[in-house]
Amino acid sequence: MSQLSPESFSEEDATARRVVDHSAVDAPRICKVCGDRANGYNFGVLTCESCKAFFRRNAVREEEIKCPFSSNCEITSASRRFCQACRLQKCFMAGMSRSWLDDQKPRVNPRKRTANTEDE
Repeated sequence: MSQLSPESFSEEDATARRVVDHSAVDAPRICKVCGDRANGYNFGVLTCESCKAFFRRNAVREEEIKCPFSSNCEITSASRRFCQACRLQKCFMAGMSRSWLDDQKPRVNPRKRTANTEDE
């Protein structure tokens, strides 16, 4: 095996290695469901907080949500509240998955105190 020495690297090589493409880092992150500013990956898809919370609440619903319009509503940050059915459909089409949800056990509020726990 040959040894690498400082002489084996040119100044151009060192400069080329320092160049970093920041376009992907600096690019605005857009929600795949409504087009609003996304905060990160939620349930497998880049989404905003609003769509994350909407999916968490509605992906596990037992009853079917029906579109009151023509079942092809445009979902934007301004219109996302108008049709739950089309918004949920768009969540699934964007790739959001129920499998990312925790076990849907009822959450216990740790701050809630019962009358029996008070000191006498």
